[in-house]
Amino acid sequence: MVKLPKILETPDNFNDIVNYIQHRDFAEKYNSSIKKLNFKRRCKNFLYNLQTGHLFLKQPSKGENSLPIIKRVVPTYDTELKDALFEKFHIGASHFDYYKTYTMTYEQYIGITQNEVEKYVNDCSTWVRNRSIKEKSDLTPVVSNGPLEHFKSTWLIFYPMLRKRWDEITRVQGYHWIDVLLQFVIAYNKAPHQAHKKSPYEAFFGFKMHVVYSTPADDITLADDITPADVITPADDIMPVADITPADTDITPADITPDITLADTIFASQNNSDNRVSYEFHTMQVICVHEKVLQNDETYQNKLVICRSVHRRKLMFDSGDKVAIAYDHDNNQKMQKQKLKQTCNNTGTVVSMCSNNRTVRVEVDGKVKTFAAKNLKKLNK
Repeated sequence: MVKLPKILETPDNFNDIVNYIQHRDFAEKYNSSIKKLNFKRRCKNFLYNLQTGHLFLKQPSKGENSLPIIKRVVPTYDTELKDALFEKFHIGASHFDYYKTYTMTYEQYIGITQNEVEKYVNDCSTWVRNRSIKEKSDLTPVVSNGPLEHFKSTWLIFYPMLRKRWDEITRVQGYHWIDVLLQFVIAYNKAPHQAHKKSPYEAFFGFKMHVVYSTPADDITLADDITPADVITPADDIMPVADITPADTDITPADITPDITLADTIFASQNNSDNRVSYEFHTMQVICVHEKVLQNDETYQNKLVICRSVHRRKLMFDSGDKVAIAYDHDNNQKMQKQKLKQTCNNTGTVVSMCSNNRTVRVEVDGKVKTFAAKNLKKLNK
């Protein structure tokens, strides 16, 4: 492995190396033979381009037939050059992650650390927004992070549009949490769960969230020819309130006759029937969604069991399977396998699998014994 040179931290270090490469002169601080020898060894692989004023590092080639690798040195104090390289290899290259950005930078330049690249990439809002909708790995967690990822995307979109408020308590002008509460609730309710592929709103109500608009009915028209003369005035035959006197006799409940016709009864029963049908249809729809949720969740859990551990093996035998048992010649050295002898000597019934499906508990002649899975063979029913 090639040993990396010490990064140039100050302009004086850069000038000392350039001065030694051009004129073979040492700076005043290298006043001993040991310091001069170490500095000379340090400058051995550096090259200086007089036309451009850039310092390069020459690394040995990877093979005999390949050319040596030459990279430009990026000093620590040159922040403008670092920003230009970050913009070139990260923003100009489809916003890759920090490791890929650092790899592309290291192929041509030396002096930029991984921590600097990682900090720049983590501060990039575009990369964070794109990263929130990606699968980070093949191992998906049990708890869904989909709603949180949708909130990240929504937050990054609406964050610049939020207005700053002055807090009288903390005396700080900033963003208030109430401004993003609506976006957070909508993003959480609309985001499908990673396990059952349904949003919380759809799993609870049985249908997806829709926007409701208040529009006037089709049979209602607004009159355009209304004039002030059309204002309704009290009728002449209406008795003033002062002339109304209570009746001499009290009104009993028997004197009140309900004004209900047969048509009202028929329409009321029809409305109740329509409401009942709508309720039954909605209930059936919710039940179907819940069954779909349970089915998807079970499929997800089964998939999660297999993907959670790369060393987990599939079940070779199920409980109750008939298996043939062979001699274990590896563990029992006294038992030598013979060509003309039968391979399997006994049969049994599988009880369970254990040791990550490497051993099997088999019931043989009323006793439960443990055998290696490689020494068992499943019998056809």
